[in-house]
Amino acid sequence: MTRVNKAVRLFLKYALILAIVYFIGRFIWIDRVQIFHYFEHAGFIFYGSVMVFSLFLLIQAWIWSGLLNTPIQQLGVFRGTTIYVNSQFAKYLPGAIWNLVGRMMLAHKYGATFSAQVKSIYYENVLLVSVAVTYGLILLVKLEFVAWPVFIVLYTGVGIIYRYYDSIGDRVERFIHNHVSKLAHVRLIYPRKAFFANFFYYMISHLFMGVAFWMLLRSFGVSNIDVIEAAGILVLAWLIGLISPLPGGLGLREGALAFLLALQIDWELAYRIAIIARLWSLLAEILIFSILNATDYIGRRVRLIWQ
Repeated sequence: MTRVNKAVRLFLKYALILAIVYFIGRFIWIDRVQIFHYFEHAGFIFYGSVMVFSLFLLIQAWIWSGLLNTPIQQLGVFRGTTIYVNSQFAKYLPGAIWNLVGRMMLAHKYGATFSAQVKSIYYENVLLVSVAVTYGLILLVKLEFVAWPVFIVLYTGVGIIYRYYDSIGDRVERFIHNHVSKLAHVRLIYPRKAFFANFFYYMISHLFMGVAFWMLLRSFGVSNIDVIEAAGILVLAWLIGLISPLPGGLGLREGALAFLLALQIDWELAYRIAIIARLWSLLAEILIFSILNATDYIGRRVRLIWQ
């Protein structure tokens, strides 16, 4: 029976890998002409942008590890970071939740509790959407779609949320407990100071993302979009892509990115950038994945040798 279980797990593992490769490869094949032409002329600034985007992913993984380990330690920072990065590739499967499912399965394997994982993912998404809305509003203000007073009025609400954070958290938790039976016994309250500290960390991480995307735009010769605008464009496209039924927001996210870019640059160029941006983010994921897993493998081999 043990051999059968191992065979099934091995089959599922490689079936998952093949499925991910298929969906990613299909996307690349459809737009192969534009992609190959760009990479023939890509220079240092492009590869530098990939490295900066990898750093952004690393910071995001570190923040999630912190969320998971508050208030009780669940995983080491390196292990949590590796799990976060490894699970990212599952978002290219249909369903839009497999990266979270994969992350929970891997974290559980290393001892993280279900309650801690649910809480970390819940606050991760609350914080990510809050930061995305913030950068998105700044972009809309800079493009004069929204007036500065509107932005200021909206974010005076942050002070109100800070003041009544505990009571708001209690109400939200009761609502979730009453409507989601599986989470009825999961404690979702997160310390106020830790919540706003992580909001600040996410703001900084998305600034790195903005720098990376700004560098990508510069590799196309785009010079009229600054770092903050680059961050706003990318996060708004990410928000819109969340409603896409396709893996990783494919299609809708590229369309949103092209539209937002086309507000400031030529439409044809905006479309090409949107296509390359998908592969650009994938290269960054592969880079940080390779570094973390190579480090993990070498560390395990060294420990075995010493033992």
